[in-house]
Amino acid sequence: MSRADGYPGFVKAYGFSFAKRPKEMDLSLTYKALQSGELDIIAGNSTDGLIAALDLYQLQDDRHYFPPYQAVYIARQDMGELLNETLQKLKNAISTDEMRRLNYEVDGNKRSPREVAAEWARKH
Repeated sequence: MSRADGYPGFVKAYGFSFAKRPKEMDLSLTYKALQSGELDIIAGNSTDGLIAALDLYQLQDDRHYFPPYQAVYIARQDMGELLNETLQKLKNAISTDEMRRLNYEVDGNKRSPREVAAEWARKH
């Protein structure tokens, strides 16, 4: 609600006028509230596993309000070259839909991230 790329700019960019100011909620609760009809719209992450699992629809940000949120790795300088070679093998290896499925295995099916990642790596 207070971030520069948050609610105030979002409603301005899209011309929304909500009857009530939104409340901040735990992200895991927002998806179920959306699916049950308690909410009409939420902010989420494109790779969240509950999107497909709850048959929700990801809206396109056609006004490019939200900046791209890209993960980066940070390591000691002496590990950089070794890690870079390994991570280059993973570059573009997982689609958004596949990442959603993997995230659902962790969030929805309560499997460990290590187990899910190891299973994916063995298959690929």
